[in-house]
Amino acid sequence: MTSPQSLSRRGFLAAAATGAAAAWLAAHAHELEAMASLGAPSGQWLVLTADQAALLDAVTAQLIPSDDTPGAREAKVVRFIDRAFASVFKDDAKEFAGLLERLNATMAKTVPGATDFTALSDAQQVAVLKAFEQEHPDDFGGLRGVTILGMMSNPSYGGNDGKAGWRMIGFEDRYVWTPPFGWYDRG
Repeated sequence: MTSPQSLSRRGFLAAAATGAAAAWLAAHAHELEAMASLGAPSGQWLVLTADQAALLDAVTAQLIPSDDTPGAREAKVVRFIDRAFASVFKDDAKEFAGLLERLNATMAKTVPGATDFTALSDAQQVAVLKAFEQEHPDDFGGLRGVTILGMMSNPSYGGNDGKAGWRMIGFEDRYVWTPPFGWYDRG
């Protein structure tokens, strides 16, 4: 078994997605089915403003960056977030807007003179996110959680475009499962 210290980014995402995301997705199955029917015309957003969407795209791309496999940007996690706040999380949409304002305030303190997170270098963006995690751990956790949900959800919900998240963790999308179910069940 892999120790927590030796988990790679992929291993961590697989572990997080397997537990928390799977439980959340199962608990909200009916709401998510309704969410799958939502859609906005190309280039438009249901709840997010264009600036909020750009900010979230940059943030989620830092949380799950692209490397040898697609990251949050390619998986269209922001589209999932937009749909989620138009449906499943609609009661939390105003609070989420406040979270984005707090992130911008943290950016202004961390990088004096900065007014646009998307214009910062990767190193500056990471520094802002680390400071945000320290100042607002619950907000950061919520942002990270919704990013993981968007990366691992059923593609019909708006994220996980091209099943990028599923491919990243080795999930096989099939309707019938027979043993062995995974690496833990072999041998």
